[in-house]
Amino acid sequence: MKDEQEEGFDRSRFNYHYDRERRLERATEPVRRTYTEGYTPNKGFIKGLTANTGLKSILMVIVMLSLTLVALNVLGDPPGTVRIQDSKAALKAFLFDDKIYVNLVFAAKESSSRSISVVSAIITGLDGSGNVVAEREIAGAWSNEPLALRTIFEDFDIVKVNASIMLDGKVFQLTVSVDRN
Repeated sequence: MKDEQEEGFDRSRFNYHYDRERRLERATEPVRRTYTEGYTPNKGFIKGLTANTGLKSILMVIVMLSLTLVALNVLGDPPGTVRIQDSKAALKAFLFDDKIYVNLVFAAKESSSRSISVVSAIITGLDGSGNVVAEREIAGAWSNEPLALRTIFEDFDIVKVNASIMLDGKVFQLTVSVDRN
């Protein structure tokens, strides 16, 4: 204040006419109520999320993302599975007693044809940097019934297991991480 007067600031040149009562008389009802009652937050969870258009749009985005994630989890294939012809194949690997057990399971065929297919798979164990540590080839005959192909690796710090499945001249790839729990 003293600095303003010293620098030549003259307050008498400005006329401030501010009458709060007169402004509140001309204000809308919500403004008058806010002034008399003070700030009153929205009561309820949904009213708080839909208080203005910005919050409504954020709520809609959250709902749409949630529905998308649920749809992907329900309709999508789980990790470690692949659709082969008219059926599914699943690869699982887990650690037990310093050995890694690998299961490659083919579900029953959905078609009524009784054809028998020869399935061969090259199972590869990979370490943390992606180097091949162990490799096995397994094979079996797959008809309308479920087929399980299994192999065992010694645990040489294998982190991932890769399966190259060959069936009817086609190659399918599956990769899963080893369950160490």
